[in-house]
Amino acid sequence: MKDLTLADFFANYPHITLASPDDNNDILDFYHRQSLSSAESEIIYARGNDFFSFLKERSDSFLVIIMRDDKNVMQGMGVLSFRPGHIDGKAVTVGYLGDLRIKMNRNMVREWRLMYANLMRLSPQMKEMHHCVHYQTVLIDENTMSKNNLAATKIPNLHYHRLTSYRMVNIIGHVKKNKYVFHFRFATSFDKNLIADFLSSAVKKSLFAHDWTLEFERRLKTWNNFDITNYLLCFDQRGNLLAVTSLWSPVETKQIHLTKIPSTLKYLHKILQVVPFVEVKKLPRPNAPLDILYVNQIVFEDNLIDSEKKMITNEIMHFSFKKNFHVLAYADFENENYLDGTKKLFMQKMQMALFSVHYKDDDNNIATPILWSFNDAAPTFDMSLV
Repeated sequence: MKDLTLADFFANYPHITLASPDDNNDILDFYHRQSLSSAESEIIYARGNDFFSFLKERSDSFLVIIMRDDKNVMQGMGVLSFRPGHIDGKAVTVGYLGDLRIKMNRNMVREWRLMYANLMRLSPQMKEMHHCVHYQTVLIDENTMSKNNLAATKIPNLHYHRLTSYRMVNIIGHVKKNKYVFHFRFATSFDKNLIADFLSSAVKKSLFAHDWTLEFERRLKTWNNFDITNYLLCFDQRGNLLAVTSLWSPVETKQIHLTKIPSTLKYLHKILQVVPFVEVKKLPRPNAPLDILYVNQIVFEDNLIDSEKKMITNEIMHFSFKKNFHVLAYADFENENYLDGTKKLFMQKMQMALFSVHYKDDDNNIATPILWSFNDAAPTFDMSLV
């Protein structure tokens, strides 16, 4: 079958095009006008002066799609990112759908939805999209509008399949820990081969698992403020490597600002500051970048049992307090719940869900379904890259 080009594809949608660096300022203006409001504060998402910088950290290959009205004013945008990964242990291209922002103009939304469904249908025919057939995305469970418009699904010929839930755990304080069951240290340049070999051998059974032969070096080269010392290693008492994770904040390229610090957070912070043996991080300042330190996916040695993984995960959170941050963030999947029940970490939780996205025909047959069960390893997913 002859490859379809993106130029040919977008010729059918008069208001939708691929963005270029020349569109950067318009994209930033449109993106930064979007915010999430609550009773106590407003959350502003910021991407600095170059919208494309964070996308380069997410992946070497991405497409930014924009929609403009007849007056050339932006009405919508979305990003597709591509990376090597694994499905059922097989090497494939994994796509991520993110940064969706759409104004509710009925006619333009109709054009966007039609484009979106057809893009999923024709993606396997497009070299520029790496012939990708496996896409993932995440939604906040409390985001009713997104769930109704996307996951419900109200877009004809598009199917959002809920794979699994996870809790976005935001930790602001902990009961100080002086003794650890396991031994932890941050990596040095001498650990590069050890880490690369461990990552490559341990995760192919995970849905969407990275190709670490490529991803390990890519992150060292492309992530801002990231080097080998961002990796955290866990050993047993005999010196055997049991787990690897990395701590990173993309604050230069992806920022969150709170226009007002919620009073509940202020109150909790004030109480924790005077509790003996408790360490609590500094409160963020209003309208300043919130320094979120992400604990990226923890990769465990294959033979560990769940109780050992839970203990290691908890100790990683405590050990991470050696770093500076406002919030320590971790994605705790529903089939793991490694932070469930702990009374020594002070945290806020947000319920999220991971979806795979598919084209479905008029008879509701779903193309390239992805299977995941509660007994499988948690999917590979780094919240720092969302």
